Amino acid sequence: QEPFASTPLNWDTQAMRSAPPPGAKRFNVSITTEPVALNSGLWQDAKTESAEFGGATQRATSVRAVVSADRLVVRLETVLPTSPKGEAIEVYLAPPGGKNAVYRFRVGPAVDDKEDAVAGFDTDPLDPRFGRFDSDWKGEWSYETKLNPAEQRWVALLAIPFTTLGVERPTDGSVWQGNFARTYISADGRTERDFWTPAGSPDPINDFGGLAFQQAK
Repeated sequence: QEPFASTPLNWDTQAMRSAPPPGAKRFNVSITTEPVALNSGLWQDAKTESAEFGGATQRATSVRAVVSADRLVVRLETVLPTSPKGEAIEVYLAPPGGKNAVYRFRVGPAVDDKEDAVAGFDTDPLDPRFGRFDSDWKGEWSYETKLNPAEQRWVALLAIPFTTLGVERPTDGSVWQGNFARTYISADGRTERDFWTPAGSPDPINDFGGLAFQQAK
């Protein structure tokens, strides 16, 4: 490979596109064989790392995730919704090997309030869906929700099979790109959003952080 070993001519550009940007946020996702449910003890286990976003205490959202036998399970805990409509949690995933696709999973407070979309399947620049999230895509995944008015908390659990994402089960040391969002309806009816990693660039994947997979010990 010499004399080009350290030059752009020899860079693995596919790997570079699949990796989180330098300096991006990252949190660890445990790989386990244990059964995973909304109230599983493993969510309180110190081995299950939490990612926090939202800033102020009343707006804080925590995210934990684990890899089970055949799916990625994401648990988010946030403040209780003030409106039955419009408030939502979103999970964005861009696994390497997933056809350069970005998947979006959105859930609301009700168990049947769920939708999904994908961007990246349409590679024709003349296609109206090019570069946009296509909500016509339908993937197989499940959702559980728990509202706790006494503690003003909303807990959401999303279980997304790897077959839905078109990828193999991640192994120890692998890293995916992703992001999380929480949409609020303020007292005066305004829509506000918080992200785990700051969002705003034309290509959302540029704003993603890293999900680092580690074998549970």
